Amino acid sequence: MSVFGDNLGAIVKKRYRTQTEAARVIGVHQTLLGRYLRAESEPLVSHAAKIARKLEVTLDELMGMKYDQAIVGGMFVKEEQARYASDAPVRRAMENLRERWRKHPQERRTIEHLVAALFPHDTKAVIAWLKGS
Repeated sequence: MSVFGDNLGAIVKKRYRTQTEAARVIGVHQTLLGRYLRAESEPLVSHAAKIARKLEVTLDELMGMKYDQAIVGGMFVKEEQARYASDAPVRRAMENLRERWRKHPQERRTIEHLVAALFPHDTKAVIAWLKGS
């Protein structure tokens, strides 16, 4: 199983009598829920965020992110290791988002959802930065 599948499975087992009931609450087909639980599939971040909201847990909890960890290059690393990793790719990605925010107003809702999923604790600050505030 994946971390996502393990955590989702633990929540489903604890709160629901059947996977069918859990799938209905989460808003996915039972077959898809089974794929998540068997680590045959993982949702997009935006879908994982919706699942987390419906289960009333944080995306961090669902994805298995601990507060002494950070994401560098798409991988979880210990926070002390992150200090030594280059943040240039993250900076470039954020600058690209800021540019898209400015040049493509029609994409702002999508960018807001992405930011909310990636930065659940700092969403307002990141959006303010994107706006240039």
